[in-house]
Amino acid sequence: MATTLTPPKPNRTGERLRPTPGGGGPLPPRGEGRDGGGGGNGWDPHSAVQRYKLGVWIGIGGIVMMFAAFTSAMVVRSGLSGDWRAIDLPRLLWLSTAVLLTSSFSIEK
Repeated sequence: MATTLTPPKPNRTGERLRPTPGGGGPLPPRGEGRDGGGGGNGWDPHSAVQRYKLGVWIGIGGIVMMFAAFTSAMVVRSGLSGDWRAIDLPRLLWLSTAVLLTSSFSIEK
């Protein structure tokens, strides 16, 4: 049997009622937020900041876990295989690293 919803009908006191299946009493007055504070759109800046922080921490956790997995794979691969060869790093790499560190310290001061 299919369930159909009917639009809410105002009762004698003028409050809106919920659609027929479900019940649970009258709906809150229009224009109030979810917190019942009156007016507003129900947006809580503290709650939004907490959600963003949680998302950032979940992202950082994923990045750390991926870094740990790659590091573990490299250590296992270099320790167990006989064909692992270390590469010599070019001098230009050390020079560019020094330039980056120097510029970072100079910007901080």
